[in-house]
Amino acid sequence: MSIRKCRISKADAMASFFPRIGTVGEEGVEVLLVLGGTEGSPEINVALLNMYYEMLRERRNRYIIWQTGPEGFCEMESLVRSHRRLLLTPFLHELDKAYAAADVVVSRAGSMSCTEVLVTGKPSILIPLPTMVDDHQTKNAYIMADVMGAKVITEDELDSSSLRSIIDEVFGDEKLMSDMSQKALSAARPNASTDIIRHICSLGHV
Repeated sequence: MSIRKCRISKADAMASFFPRIGTVGEEGVEVLLVLGGTEGSPEINVALLNMYYEMLRERRNRYIIWQTGPEGFCEMESLVRSHRRLLLTPFLHELDKAYAAADVVVSRAGSMSCTEVLVTGKPSILIPLPTMVDDHQTKNAYIMADVMGAKVITEDELDSSSLRSIIDEVFGDEKLMSDMSQKALSAARPNASTDIIRHICSLGHV
């Protein structure tokens, strides 16, 4: 609900995560939000670790908000080189602001993550966790690909090269990003739980 109702501007949201940058205009600034689920994703962390610095060096207008997960944070913190356009954190307590700041989201494909992407209309790159029950994240990811054009990287395909390539592809195509956003917002069902309860209640009165 807080993500859906968040009305903060991108510039103000960015200031929450990058206070030393000063006032940053929205024009031309690219913000990548990387999420690995509640516990984090070692696979996503390693793929990003091997290319984040080069990407920031080559793309001087790009920023990264990187949620490592609590278990992976200490290791990543010891390996990641500090950069003024990188925020490394074990957990995002203000996820609504993170989505407000973000232009593109890299995430697992759990139901909550997919819902967040849809209601915020964020172009997304989904990396499903294949070990989940019935491989439901893979099913979620390809449904998201169908309904909004989300990019999907399987864990077998995931490495620093494939991740960097797709990130650059999405950021480099404004029409693709706009289409993804519009389709996501159109597919979102923010009142789904209320609608389901109302329908169940109506069945009881048949």
